[in-house]
Amino acid sequence: MPNNPPVLSPARDAALNRQMQCWECRRRRLVCDGTQPVCTKCRAARIVCPGYADKKPLTWLAPGQVVSRTRKCKPARKVGDNNQDRHPPTTKVAKGLGESETGSQTDLSQTNALDSCGPFDLPTETYETFEALVYYNSCIYQDLLEHQLGPSAFIVPLAQVDQMPPSILHTLISTAISHRIIQMADDPGRNELVKPIWARLYRHRDHAIRAINVLVSSEQSRGGIVAIFSVYTFLFAMLQQSLEPRWRTHVDCLMSLINLRGSFIKLIRAIPSMHLGMIT
Repeated sequence: MPNNPPVLSPARDAALNRQMQCWECRRRRLVCDGTQPVCTKCRAARIVCPGYADKKPLTWLAPGQVVSRTRKCKPARKVGDNNQDRHPPTTKVAKGLGESETGSQTDLSQTNALDSCGPFDLPTETYETFEALVYYNSCIYQDLLEHQLGPSAFIVPLAQVDQMPPSILHTLISTAISHRIIQMADDPGRNELVKPIWARLYRHRDHAIRAINVLVSSEQSRGGIVAIFSVYTFLFAMLQQSLEPRWRTHVDCLMSLINLRGSFIKLIRAIPSMHLGMIT
């Protein structure tokens, strides 16, 4: 008697398909490949993948943009307008039809022009930067906000990303990638899903370390605020990630930079934005 393969029930099969479909592919009615953490189609289209959660994520709209409008009530007709509705002028009707056809042709041409425009061709570095910062704001900072004792000095609007020092920028990107790796698997070192992401983590961490070395090696920038902020951010990022046991080296570097400013008390008095973070 031949062995028939097990047949999944339609309900279970539909549930599996829903799990493998990201929200952007559902909206665009595409077949999602289910790649973690972002699907291949979203990455190829330079779109931030909303993920595979059961609940649809919120979508940010540009100022003034709406997705739905409240329908306005039509004004009440006057009694004297009934005769005009029964016998409309022929010339006005013909003119109205001509305007309607012209308007339809204009709308059709605009629609075709929008359809012909492809996705924005963002560089890989720019795409990874904004993807990591959006993930940091939505998944990491929300947890830190509950334990925040005062205003944070590390909140930077997305419009000012190009003004952020590379040492701090690449540290934040590596923090977001590391957080994603830890959230995806209990054993990140052996899990097959997170192996492709390790290369991105080490690349941005290498960029951050190189930028910090440039700041520390120069006598002009060694005792500056940017150098201290960079080492301070990199140190606490590694402590929170718990992926690197050799954090004592960065503590010694931070203490050396603090001694260049005179003392710990002089540093927090000179830089009030670091007062709360350095004490806690």
